[in-house]
Amino acid sequence: IGLGQGGAGRARALDHLCRFSNIMGASLDSRTLVEDALDPLLSLSGADRLLIALADENDRFLVPIARHGLDLPPQAKPLPINAIAALGTEAALFRSGEALPEPLADKLGEIRDPLALIPLWAHGRLRGVAVAVRAGEPFSPLAVKMMTVACRQFALAVENARLLSDMRQSYAVLMDTQEEMIRAERLAAMGQLAATMAHEIRNPLATIFSAISQIRKHC
Repeated sequence: IGLGQGGAGRARALDHLCRFSNIMGASLDSRTLVEDALDPLLSLSGADRLLIALADENDRFLVPIARHGLDLPPQAKPLPINAIAALGTEAALFRSGEALPEPLADKLGEIRDPLALIPLWAHGRLRGVAVAVRAGEPFSPLAVKMMTVACRQFALAVENARLLSDMRQSYAVLMDTQEEMIRAERLAAMGQLAATMAHEIRNPLATIFSAISQIRKHC
């Protein structure tokens, strides 16, 4: 059921948005965030099918991560990130997949119902896209605004999760490097100690050998 335009519809929309905000603050794992976002986004948009795709490591393609009732044909995986970025920062509405600009029409042309593409922008970077499809009538203006606001929060949550993951990886690399440095310092200290001990042992041995040599000469 889509969100209505009256006071009751706006109240429901705000309630859904508050719940969505609470969910976005409950996890710092990007995959968990995506999976938890499916049902609230469906409620906010009034869609009956939804797919969320996130940017790959090279920021070239959008790879589907989670879906509800919507799957893309093999040729639609992954989606080109530049084509989604060209749609702007707001939710973009289309009467069907065939109405999408190229090359998205080649990827999503099999969708026959009204759909919305909601880009996930965070700090000026496109982090993903939500594809919402609704059978029958198109999305209401209120649903479009709610999807745009919610997906901005969602994009920031995903970006924060990625930054935390990068920080953890960097910390792990730093700890490994520090352990290697400590190990190298220990080996160097052991080598220096061994050299000192060898020097200390060599001096009295030289004296002993010299004394033995003198004794042999007089025997």
